[in-house]
Amino acid sequence: MEYGWSIEESSWNKLEIFCDQHELNWKKKQFDRIHSDEIPPNPGVYTICVTPPEDLPLGKNLYTPIYIGKAEVSLQRRFNEHLSYTNPELRKARNIYVKGKNALVFQFTELNKFYVPTLESLLIECFGPTVNKVGGIATDDIYQE
Repeated sequence: MEYGWSIEESSWNKLEIFCDQHELNWKKKQFDRIHSDEIPPNPGVYTICVTPPEDLPLGKNLYTPIYIGKAEVSLQRRFNEHLSYTNPELRKARNIYVKGKNALVFQFTELNKFYVPTLESLLIECFGPTVNKVGGIATDDIYQE
């Protein structure tokens, strides 16, 4: 798995095709326990995103996913599992990025569980999030250019 945003046009084309075929309604909540009840108990795909630490003079316009995951059963359950910070990389990210007004953001879209692995893989392929350790299913056979 490669880290960082893809510079392969084919990766972005596959993601665009998927998005054109599915009506995705992305929502976002601060990655905090008080929002747990606002996350649906349905299948879907999610990202955990950050902005740079606020003491850096980079502005708030930089925003990127550091983790992309799937919930084949319940987005709410995955949200709560990640809040327990059993993943040491997420715990480390929280210590770095949650300073002052900075916060991790949980973005999600509900999706038929059949399509969840595909969207997760396409997003990982395009964004190369630094906390993910596996790349998901191979997408080359799904979308041909």
